Amino acid sequence: MKIGAVGLGNRIAHIFHELLQINQDAKLVAYVDPLPIGKNYSEKHNFFPKKNIFHS
Repeated sequence: MKIGAVGLGNRIAHIFHELLQINQDAKLVAYVDPLPIGKNYSEKHNFFPKKNIFHS
């Protein structure tokens, strides 16, 4: 399951981490957020997406 996030704050990062516990096929593939506060959490748990679709 491929997932894109609109906003990558700490809350959605934690929710996605919990989703991975029940569905290993889930993959966060892209996000849009000018200031992704959940980046550190996502990197720590190895699911930070490689693609940011935010363009300034």
